[in-house]
Amino acid sequence: MSIASVVVVFVILWWLVLFIALPIGVNPEENPDSGNMKGAPKNPNLKKKIIVTTIITVILTTAYYFAVEKGYIGFFDHDSLQQPF
Repeated sequence: MSIASVVVVFVILWWLVLFIALPIGVNPEENPDSGNMKGAPKNPNLKKKIIVTTIITVILTTAYYFAVEKGYIGFFDHDSLQQPF
C-alpha cells in the first residue's frame, strides 16, 4: 500500500469522523445575541473534537493499513477473472 493511498484513506476517514463528532454534546444558547441563530451552539468544543477526530482517525487508518498488508482486505485484478462464457 503506497503512501498516497494511506494519505487518501486518512483524509477521507478524518472528514467522516469529524462530521460524525460535530453534533455530539452541542447545546444551543438559551438567549442568543442579536444577529445569532437560535440553533447556534453555545460551545461547540471544536478544538477538542478535532483532536479526538485525529486520534480516532490515526487508529482507524492504522487498522486499515495492517488489514490490507495482512491480506484481510484486498483488491483483486479484474483482468485475471475468468469469464463464464
